[in-house]
Amino acid sequence: MAREGNLDYAFGDSGRFVVQTHERFLLEYQIKYTHDLGWKRVFLSPSQLNILRTIADFNWDRINDPKVHEDKSFIQRLNKFVEGLNIGDLNVQQLKVLALVNPVSIHTDIRFHRLRPKRDDYFEGGEIFKPGNQFHDNPLLVFEEEQPFLFDFKKGREKELEAEGSKELVEVVKGPLDWMKIGKDKPYIARPGTPGADEKRWGRLTMRDEGRWWAGTQDRHHKEFWLEGKWLKGCYQFNYVPTGPGVRQWMMIKVKNRTKEQVLSKQK
Repeated sequence: MAREGNLDYAFGDSGRFVVQTHERFLLEYQIKYTHDLGWKRVFLSPSQLNILRTIADFNWDRINDPKVHEDKSFIQRLNKFVEGLNIGDLNVQQLKVLALVNPVSIHTDIRFHRLRPKRDDYFEGGEIFKPGNQFHDNPLLVFEEEQPFLFDFKKGREKELEAEGSKELVEVVKGPLDWMKIGKDKPYIARPGTPGADEKRWGRLTMRDEGRWWAGTQDRHHKEFWLEGKWLKGCYQFNYVPTGPGVRQWMMIKVKNRTKEQVLSKQK
């Protein structure tokens, strides 16, 4: 995890941002039978649970437990169990429900594009390691004030969209602006072996929010922004803070009772 955020913004800079959920390690039938799994948690109806019971004997009811996303051992058992099924023996009705519950990895990308005082030809940003999987609502639905989320400033990849089919991608600090448009009108599907996917499994990106940003204080370990989007609204800070003995990590937090005027005032 980067010790310094890769953002090179200064106080008073402004631009636009987008938020995208990124699903990874999907199987082909999940791409076919689900639209996206990165926003609202999967909750099965009684009829869907009955369909799963026709596949095999398993603790399917546990999936509807509000805290199942925290039960890593159950998620691992579920993943191992589903992976052991022969999907060729299943009918379409069964596959449609199984596609919802076969565990996938999901995180949320936040990308920034500076427009003023200069217009960049790249994006910068990072990711929140949430919701984690499809059994938990994305925290952006209710980004509670003063609740920190682990954040990773990450590097973009050079010419990602043009590199489909290529396995040799060069890591760079900046990312191509094409990625600011991904998933806006419909989910972007990444085929196995291409950017956004795994070597053997599929990926999917869906835009969830977009809006404007203004930069407040921009220090080495503290970066403040005012965001105006549909879901992200208000003052947000990225702080590099101690999280354990000898450990520091970046955290994203929504600050309570802080106005746009305060964020953009040089008098702190």
